[in-house]
Amino acid sequence: LEFRRVLFRSDVNSSYNSLVASISKRFSKGVTFAANYTWSKSIDDYSQSETNYAGETGANAQYGPDRVLDRARSTFNVPHVFTANGVWELPVGQGKRLLNSGGVLDAVLGGWQLGGILTLQQGLPFTIGANINDAGYTFRANRPNMKSGIDINTITSGVSAGCNRAGTAAIAAGTKLGTRDLYFDPCVFDAPAAGTIGNVTRNTIIGPDLRNVNFNANKTFHLTERMALQFRGEFFNLFNRVQMRNPAARVFSNRNGVTANAGQITESLDASARQIQLGLKLSF
Repeated sequence: LEFRRVLFRSDVNSSYNSLVASISKRFSKGVTFAANYTWSKSIDDYSQSETNYAGETGANAQYGPDRVLDRARSTFNVPHVFTANGVWELPVGQGKRLLNSGGVLDAVLGGWQLGGILTLQQGLPFTIGANINDAGYTFRANRPNMKSGIDINTITSGVSAGCNRAGTAAIAAGTKLGTRDLYFDPCVFDAPAAGTIGNVTRNTIIGPDLRNVNFNANKTFHLTERMALQFRGEFFNLFNRVQMRNPAARVFSNRNGVTANAGQITESLDASARQIQLGLKLSF
């Protein structure tokens, strides 16, 4: 007779701590300003969005019975978020009626309102993955080992140490890191020995940050006593900054070198390009 014990667990242990600071002020001459800053840390041993990585398997549990191996920053953890917004009513003209006031210049220049929103947000963490099938072993390590002497905080800045890629050109020593083509250095990792787990922890690296400015301008032209024309212009991602997603994070699929796309960013956030909306509304 053969007896097997199967253990199923569906619970998750998590914690969240944060500090929130806000300031708002209405100044003279039509200026209003507000800012918010959130500093937070979320820790768990599994996150709901764990499988949202392109080409990466390392977010899965290393070894189910030992949950300590997977306790780390949550996949959705964003430590620093800063937003600021402001409105400025231009101190030019009085916005008189355009058709019968006689003050055409005053009516055109007066009454404009400008506003904007600045968002600065640290990137999301991601897990370095591996998936090596060794003959004679049913267990596959889903994370690699980090080479000795490497500081995890430096593998997205500086230059790469260089290494071979499986099936494509090698990564040359001195290749700049932190770019779209090589966000982190896959050359600082080794494939774990057959039948063992890697020593890289979950959600090790922070992905690209988000910096965005939205701008708007609006004015109401008073045509007559009962008729008004409102103009509104909205500029989303004013400086057209490309907002990138996390890079491909699986560094090994075999023992012939790092994967061809490890460290490369191939996707941007949805609707990240500059968008301009112009509108007119006639009221009577």
